[in-house]
Amino acid sequence: MTAPNSDATPMGSATPQPGSPGGHPLLTIHPELALLLPPAPHSQLKAPLLTVRAAVVLILSVFVTAAFSGLAYLSTGDLAGSALIGLPAGGASVVALHKIIGR
Repeated sequence: MTAPNSDATPMGSATPQPGSPGGHPLLTIHPELALLLPPAPHSQLKAPLLTVRAAVVLILSVFVTAAFSGLAYLSTGDLAGSALIGLPAGGASVVALHKIIGR
């Protein structure tokens, strides 16, 4: 039997290799496999889902839709009719608010 490599360092004193957590060879990731992993959490969302302008336009259009639907329901008492009046009003308000609120 041959003796283990004499220039190897003892188990607890190995210095970490660059790019490997803790220096343990089983914890290293092969560069080709790293391409299959999802990106790091800090780089997933750099931009918000909605801008402040888009959120304001949508919230105000919901208020317009609710106001038109509510007034139509109070005047007619018909729920389906009030929805048919409120939804197009809300859609039109999105277009109008998009033009009114500047970038």
